[in-house]
Amino acid sequence: EVTAGLGELIEWKPSTVDARTSILSDMTKTQINKLIGHRAFDMTVRKEDGSLETVPMVMKSKSTDRETCNLLNRLAQGCGLELAVQYEKFKMEIGQRNCHIRELEILSHTDPRYVDITPRTFFVKKNPEKEVLFFFMERLQDMKHFRTADDPSPWTQDDVKLVLADIAGFHAIHYGKEAELLSKEWIDVRRPADMAEKEKLWTAMLGHNGAEHPEIWTKEICDVGKCIISHIGEIWQHFEQSTRTLVHNDFNTRNLCIRPASQSTDGKEHLCCYDWELATIHVPQHDVAEFLVFTQPADKCDLDEWQSYMNHHRISLEEQTGVKIDPEQYQLTFDLAMCDLLINRLSHYGMVHTFKDYRFHKRTVLASVGYLQERKAVSALLSFLR
Repeated sequence: EVTAGLGELIEWKPSTVDARTSILSDMTKTQINKLIGHRAFDMTVRKEDGSLETVPMVMKSKSTDRETCNLLNRLAQGCGLELAVQYEKFKMEIGQRNCHIRELEILSHTDPRYVDITPRTFFVKKNPEKEVLFFFMERLQDMKHFRTADDPSPWTQDDVKLVLADIAGFHAIHYGKEAELLSKEWIDVRRPADMAEKEKLWTAMLGHNGAEHPEIWTKEICDVGKCIISHIGEIWQHFEQSTRTLVHNDFNTRNLCIRPASQSTDGKEHLCCYDWELATIHVPQHDVAEFLVFTQPADKCDLDEWQSYMNHHRISLEEQTGVKIDPEQYQLTFDLAMCDLLINRLSHYGMVHTFKDYRFHKRTVLASVGYLQERKAVSALLSFLR
């Protein structure tokens, strides 16, 4: 079935794949007695013209959302009493619900703006009742900037803009179609009241990171985080009133690279993005903010350069949707998305960093806070919200 569209299967044999950057899959497969994670195969097929071709593939077998949430919860239980209590309370409400079927559903997208920026999918098997959830995709080879999460230096301005233009194309597919997305049973979306209700969770996570990683989560950075947490409900009210779309929600250099022109159907370089299990409804600026903190220097923040990237994404989104986007409103929403990223996504990384060395963690936290400080964004945003 996997090779049905390629030709007659002549031979298949296991190969090797390095999936260490896939955080949850890597950790889950070592703690659950099931076939979980990534496995590589070389499939040799006979094509219609009689010639043989070996197609390198990866099979990704997924854990259920409950298994994933329980794994994260076990990590939280080792991070102090307050975080343990709060995480246990909200473990199924932090973005992982339906993650086991979400990626498989997104794989069914046929819009070229999605197909052109993702690995080729050969086969999908989905049986949630029996917890059989896997798919076969191309094994990425000879990609540009593959696995650069720990070293952003190869990324040029042109590379960053290429990625932002391509992800803007994906954002355009569902831009302003929130009601349609909400009708999908696999979607998981956060509400302002939900985020405000978790204030004690975000505070406990921030407190743990400040105590466990004081060289990263300094008192100054934790104070910034506390200010953001105190207004997280209002921040999400702004998001809910903004035009939203389907976002990747894990859009960083652990999960993306650039496909060279020699491998593309149109002879041009393109974004190649994978691991879509956290995709959700959010403002498109969220993906932009996460990508930039992974690719921009932590020791200095060039606001003009950041602005050029935001403008490039905004204009690309305008071109793809035909909708005019107010630059000031885009900027405001981007700044709020950066605030949310710090206490939501990056703080989560800090919790896991306690057990698994994420060399990218310090750099991304400093890049995020460096941008907010250079923009003098936090005090201005809080004044705006008040």
